[in-house]
Amino acid sequence: MSKPNREIAQTHNVFLSWSGERSLYVAKYFRDWLPKVLYRSKPWLSDVDIDKGTMGLDEIRKALAGMRVGVFFLTPENRDSSWISYEAGSLAKELSDKNRVCTYLLAGLQVQHISGPLGMFQRTKPEESDTRKLIHTINKAIGDEVVPESHLDIIFDRLWPELKIQIEALPPSEELSKPLPSIDDMIAEILELNRAAANSRKQAEWIDKLAPDFKDFMPMLVEFLKGIKPSQLLPMPAPPPPPRDPKATFSIKLAGDPKIKRVEGTAAAETAIGQVVILVGNEVVAKFESVEGWWKETAQHKSSISRGRGTPQSLLRPRSA
Repeated sequence: MSKPNREIAQTHNVFLSWSGERSLYVAKYFRDWLPKVLYRSKPWLSDVDIDKGTMGLDEIRKALAGMRVGVFFLTPENRDSSWISYEAGSLAKELSDKNRVCTYLLAGLQVQHISGPLGMFQRTKPEESDTRKLIHTINKAIGDEVVPESHLDIIFDRLWPELKIQIEALPPSEELSKPLPSIDDMIAEILELNRAAANSRKQAEWIDKLAPDFKDFMPMLVEFLKGIKPSQLLPMPAPPPPPRDPKATFSIKLAGDPKIKRVEGTAAAETAIGQVVILVGNEVVAKFESVEGWWKETAQHKSSISRGRGTPQSLLRPRSA
């Protein structure tokens, strides 16, 4: 099993990934075009380089293990392809400081349309200047024997028109591709991700500050809790409400009215000249005006009245002058 691996590593150094007919259309031409521009490059394309009758997935795994750079041809219909994501993830595991994973955007696909793992890699537009940068990247990634940039540029300038014609002749898609997100959708998604990240970071900041102290405090807390009964950890019952003053009977003498008014309450108070209010707690239950006097009935007062002595003058509170 190791022998085919060494053969692939020795004969190929650029992995070309595709999914769908339009992606394969450009990838096939790129496989033959690249060695003309960069003679040291040896592209590997599954549609061409896997022999009939072999196990395709096994061969792809072997090829990925020996590659120095990968170019992934993306279109609107395959940008969410799980197969391309698998190949990109597998190749990323082999990356070193010099190895590269690059995406090549076709059929109007824009940088902002690429999300997920593929969005993290270097992206190339199908334009002359961007494709030139891609060729220089491949030149540096496939080995120590780097072709001088000036020589590479001369060859690229001569052969770029051929690749450009193929890209512009890309046939229309026969698949129903997932609609590309609008600018508003992308802005909303970016804001949501930033907001979630900011909230998560803000919620964690206070924990970060306390982490060193908490680490030292935990052993002491554990030892302390060992001697505590579960019942002692229950919350204390709420204290009972403060006792209210007992109710009493208040007598009110109004000017020009021989009949005494009697009202039950917990307190009485003069609010103005000739005005008295009776309260139960903090609630006013009665209010009188033109008051000549008022008093709180007591046992002594009731006893005097029952013996026919009338209202003791000492209990009468005259109207304020």
